[in-house]
Amino acid sequence: MKSFEFNKLIIIESLCADEPHTGTKLFNDVKLNEYRYSNLSVELKTLQTKKEWENLMDSICGDCIKNGTKPILHLEVHGSSDSLQFTDHSLIGIYEVGEQL
Repeated sequence: MKSFEFNKLIIIESLCADEPHTGTKLFNDVKLNEYRYSNLSVELKTLQTKKEWENLMDSICGDCIKNGTKPILHLEVHGSSDSLQFTDHSLIGIYEVGEQL
């Protein structure tokens, strides 16, 4: 059985100002326990728009190719069974997300 490897956790948050910022809380919790995860890089990315999402996906892909990064993406966004919604209420279809990943 092949093992599952990762070396980066990227927390992506796109929530309104009046909502609990659960991605930020997760990031802070992981950073407090960073000594337990010495080989794990943790990043928080806060997005407002679909365009910012697209730019981030391009950046993550480039990092994987150039540096051999193996990330896990943790999403803190609103959505439905067929789309994700960003802070500015723009949407991206789940199939488009799948293609980017």
